[in-house]
Amino acid sequence: MAVVAGNLIENSAARQAFIDAVQTPAHNTIVYHSTAKHTPTTGVDDGQVPPDANYAADDPDSGVTVDGIGADGTTIEAVKVYNHLTAATGNLTNIRQCKVRWLRQIDPTTSTEERGSADGITVRDTGQRQTMTSVNNGGVTAGEIADAADFNNLCTNLFNAWNTLKDNRADFDVTYCHNSCHTSCHSSRGRR
Repeated sequence: MAVVAGNLIENSAARQAFIDAVQTPAHNTIVYHSTAKHTPTTGVDDGQVPPDANYAADDPDSGVTVDGIGADGTTIEAVKVYNHLTAATGNLTNIRQCKVRWLRQIDPTTSTEERGSADGITVRDTGQRQTMTSVNNGGVTAGEIADAADFNNLCTNLFNAWNTLKDNRADFDVTYCHNSCHTSCHSSRGRR
């Protein structure tokens, strides 16, 4: 059941409306994720890939639940649904823009050369989630009866808040030794 004008909003329908309006569209923006990590666009022939620790699982769960909103047949409290859906949106904020650069170590000091890069939306590790600020409630207000339009407005506002946060970049570098590193860098005795 969906949140439809003229119908009573069931809590399970409210949950599904959030999934349809916020969670699924956020998932649909993902280009790179844990099973299809960034791959360099140019220059890297060393088989390097970003470490798993930089990614979380693809299509993360927002954590939105019927229980979080309230069981079907009960009144949806505005503050409860607002807080729950805001937190659920926050759980998606590690889906964000990310550029990965591949840096090859040239010598044992800090000298590196960029060998390639890739840019796109990915699911960064959960430590990269962002703080949700206040989102316009769209008319889901304490003491008022929320209709379908109000609830759908809230979901639109939550998606827009997430969509803005996804552009806050979470870039990282992958630094690695070149193929002959241990013989030419670390073991070199220089010319005699």
